[in-house]
Amino acid sequence: MAKDVLTREAITVFMTSGFFIECGALDGEFLSNTLYMERSLNWTGILIEADQRAFSQLNARNRKAYILPTCLSTKPYPLQVVFNASDWSGGFIMDDENQDPHFSERKYWSNKGQQIIRTNDKTNKSIYTVQCFPLYSILLAVGRTEIDFFGLDVEGSEYKILKTVPWHKVDFKTLSVEWNHVPEGEAAMTHLIVC
Repeated sequence: MAKDVLTREAITVFMTSGFFIECGALDGEFLSNTLYMERSLNWTGILIEADQRAFSQLNARNRKAYILPTCLSTKPYPLQVVFNASDWSGGFIMDDENQDPHFSERKYWSNKGQQIIRTNDKTNKSIYTVQCFPLYSILLAVGRTEIDFFGLDVEGSEYKILKTVPWHKVDFKTLSVEWNHVPEGEAAMTHLIVC
């Protein structure tokens, strides 16, 4: 909650009618970085959630935002990924080096380091294919390249997603990016954003 309060104080002091993006929106309320902005300050934006169960709840919340049942691409083009929704935090993209959904094993990063999970188990409804789009493509589709707040919390793919951003074409006023699950680490994330 301290992050939430800090975010609000840092960018929303007297600012109304802003535009946000929240990727990893979960159900639109639990741990939301943008709900306060929308309800109290008349902001609107884009909410992105790849987890089918969480998206179903998000869709029922009636948020004043575009809502997308997709994920942000880790490449500068659309792709499909294997998504593991078994994690309490809303799920995560599994290793995208080999995207064949029929592969029997996938690597993924968790708070315990690199893990391997079997993906050819037809009874496991927590693992499925999700369509991903580059962030810039989504921004062009809604006609916005100036963003007041961008929150990115997707359990490990943040660095690869941000690498696809054409920074000279997009103006982010404030970024909130989780980095503790990113294999590339905090220094790489900071270098990518600052440089």
